[in-house]
Amino acid sequence: VLYHVYVHTGDLEQADTDCAVYLCIYGKRGDSGLRLLHKTGTPVPFQRGMVSVFEVEAVSLGKLQKVLLCCEATTKSQHWYCDKVIVREAESNSEYVFNCERWLPFMSQGIIHSEIELYPQELQKNQQLKMQEAS
Repeated sequence: VLYHVYVHTGDLEQADTDCAVYLCIYGKRGDSGLRLLHKTGTPVPFQRGMVSVFEVEAVSLGKLQKVLLCCEATTKSQHWYCDKVIVREAESNSEYVFNCERWLPFMSQGIIHSEIELYPQELQKNQQLKMQEAS
């Protein structure tokens, strides 16, 4: 199955990166494995305010559950601000929106994390509703 991956880089100061960005797509039937998102030629991927488009070929993963995004930046100037990732399955025409809205790598409890798990929009809404009902 061919997955079209749209990676939105935020429109912030120094949001772009030139370092390697990896993605793994997880679905009900397995995952795509960690893939380097690279493109030959122009435009250069992960530029400020731009959408970079990639194709990931994988087995049919079924309903998508999450994506893992990884950015191996070594210096602060290479840090990357990812707005969101959209994955479209070419065959079924289904689209999944994974909001990120944060810098990668990021600091959490004194530890630098170079990867983040993103969940589809609808799941996020459901979890928020469940939390509201529980309180």
